[in-house]
Amino acid sequence: MDAKEFIRKPILRKTALWSLGILVGIGVLGFLAAPPLVKYFAQQKLSEMLHRPVTIEGIRINPYTLSASVRGFEMKERDGAGTAVKFDELAVNLQAESLVRGGFVLQEIRLANPYVHVVRNEDGTYNFTDLVEEILKQPPSEEPSRFSLNNIQLSGGRIDFDDRPLKARHAVTDMTLGVPFLSNLPSHVDIEVQPAFSAIIDGSRFAVGGEAKPFTETR
Repeated sequence: MDAKEFIRKPILRKTALWSLGILVGIGVLGFLAAPPLVKYFAQQKLSEMLHRPVTIEGIRINPYTLSASVRGFEMKERDGAGTAVKFDELAVNLQAESLVRGGFVLQEIRLANPYVHVVRNEDGTYNFTDLVEEILKQPPSEEPSRFSLNNIQLSGGRIDFDDRPLKARHAVTDMTLGVPFLSNLPSHVDIEVQPAFSAIIDGSRFAVGGEAKPFTETR
């Protein structure tokens, strides 16, 4: 069918124009309208759920590639005085396969420069004890969520541990983590995973790798 013949068919022409309009509309919503709304509600909801101030520098959403990223995330301590958790960027890429798998299938997960501040208080509690207690109070779900996470990458991570009863400080820096595949989908649980982790712990280099089947009975 040439262009002239196509133009003579109103139904085809209208269908093409509607399809183009829908694609443009999805792009406008995804690239322009959705990110500031998601950012606003995410900051509010997370601050409320975590009982700590949460700020986000920016969110990007690409509806065509089903990818999204969160930049400049920071969660303060409960009193708002210091930083408890932060990272430069978290990027994920969702696969359309999720629609037929009945669970999240992520093609890639990248976490850049995450930071965690852990404090052990004089009474033996931690600066996140209240969050753990809230999670443990939640009733377990009847059926676990299905997921398949691929190409998991963590780079530039750091953990500062302030052990106040012992008046000691420890630091885990230059953390890198690579996990090629992690899934609890029934068809994937028997696949071997080969994770790799490295870091500098209190000035000493540490690296480990291995093989595992984390969701089988034998591990």
